[in-house]
Amino acid sequence: MVMFYIIRGIVTVFMHIFFPFKVIGKENICKGPCVVVSNHLSNADAFIVAMQFKGKTKVLTKRESFSSKPVSWFLRTLGGVPIDRDNPDAATIIGLIKALKNGERILIFPEGTRNKTNAPLLPIKGGAALLALKGKVPVQTIYIYGKSKLFKRNYIKIGEPFEFTEFYGAKVNAEVIQKADETIRQKLLQTREIPIKKGK
Repeated sequence: MVMFYIIRGIVTVFMHIFFPFKVIGKENICKGPCVVVSNHLSNADAFIVAMQFKGKTKVLTKRESFSSKPVSWFLRTLGGVPIDRDNPDAATIIGLIKALKNGERILIFPEGTRNKTNAPLLPIKGGAALLALKGKVPVQTIYIYGKSKLFKRNYIKIGEPFEFTEFYGAKVNAEVIQKADETIRQKLLQTREIPIKKGK
């Protein structure tokens, strides 16, 4: 854990210097276990989002990123969890649900890949909804307002956490996940609309 804080500190300083950003909605940060969802524009996103929270966040990361031993060590130290985006295995999903129930926090980019279009959000996939429903934890929305660029200030918007309480106790089937996905999409778009005050 000591190594985590050392590396996180270095990464935090690096990001603030080279990819500065202003956080809007800090008061909305979820303090307990939750599923954090964010739009996805660049490789810097995971670091920017995770550093908004205290302690380690499990970050779902495409399995291909762990092919190099040094990179794998770096990502795992910061909380990276390798996952097959097209066919996640049951053991990984079960482990993530247990982590939520044990009080941990998980970050997932529900678009599944980086958004290289002009659309504010790509279609949402069901992973985040499934974890939140099975873990019975809040969902925390974060919207990165633009792609991180060297020395250019960006805005990170944090929405209010919400829960799928209406589905607790119900069977988690395709219809429920679809409805939950749509809720996540709408909440992310609402977070995108949080105003940026002039001069801030």
